[in-house]
Amino acid sequence: MNEILAHWAQGLHLGRLKSRGLLGLVPIFQPSSGEPDYLAFEEAVERQTLTVTEIMDGGGVPRFKVVNLGEQPVLMLAGEMLSVGKEKRAVKGTILVPERSQCAVPVTRIMCGRWHATTLEFMDTGADKALKIAKRMGQAAVGYFGEGKLEDMDPERVWDGGGYGLAYAGGDRSRNADMLHVYLEKLDELFKLKEGFSCAKGQKGLIALIHGEVAGIEYLSSPKLFRSLFPTLAHYYALQALSERGGKGQVASVAKARVFLECLGFCNVSRCRGVGCGESMRFEADGVAGSGLADEGRIIHIAGTRIHQQNEKVKIKKEKMRNGSGKE
Repeated sequence: MNEILAHWAQGLHLGRLKSRGLLGLVPIFQPSSGEPDYLAFEEAVERQTLTVTEIMDGGGVPRFKVVNLGEQPVLMLAGEMLSVGKEKRAVKGTILVPERSQCAVPVTRIMCGRWHATTLEFMDTGADKALKIAKRMGQAAVGYFGEGKLEDMDPERVWDGGGYGLAYAGGDRSRNADMLHVYLEKLDELFKLKEGFSCAKGQKGLIALIHGEVAGIEYLSSPKLFRSLFPTLAHYYALQALSERGGKGQVASVAKARVFLECLGFCNVSRCRGVGCGESMRFEADGVAGSGLADEGRIIHIAGTRIHQQNEKVKIKKEKMRNGSGKE
């Protein structure tokens, strides 16, 4: 059993299932003494206490220099889009930048494969929000199978050259194309679906179910920050639900979400020192892979997604685990 995830999961309370069509969202609550003492990235940028510049390192691992001039740590979520000049990159993993400090933050290119700039004009309608979550979920899915460092994540596997780069290990380009098609063809349906959900007071996370099966989880220790992220999450999962075809249509339930949480306490976990504060984590359990950040024994952020396909690397790792020869 992984103690930090098990202890965290046991302290969570699941609210009532909210469902519309194929999509169901189960809210996550957790007793708290107050808001954590950190700022969201966007808030720090608005206060002009955080700056981002490019680091020229002769073609090595792409990094941006992040300087926090403020008196509070700043949380940068995996998948956060950073723009420096004409460069637009995404943060590779969730990072907590300490107050009055600077960090060299690993980033990855925003690769759109065969989609041309004219096609991607749909970003202006709000798809960039869903893209941010898709990017994070892609990193959550592939990150566990690296060497435990943010720099080891392969951007081609995260992005997969498709429209949304969804987190299907092994790369399912047809699903990515479907997501783009759904966005372009079903905007009205998409917005009606996502607007049927709202964030509850004190909510810190959610577990999403599509066709009655768990599709993903997102948790933040700050209810204020989660509230600001909720519309983006609803946007992403509504888009994913509309793109699902031929599902078996199982019944969504809070019980399924609860079992999923319990499984997280028994998953395989890889941990390494974070770029800023805390410790980065990658985990895998029962067809779900994820990543997160912990600081002083407290979970700051968790993002996990269902894995639809297994590539050879995953199969080999699981076989080693079964034979007792794999490293945990």
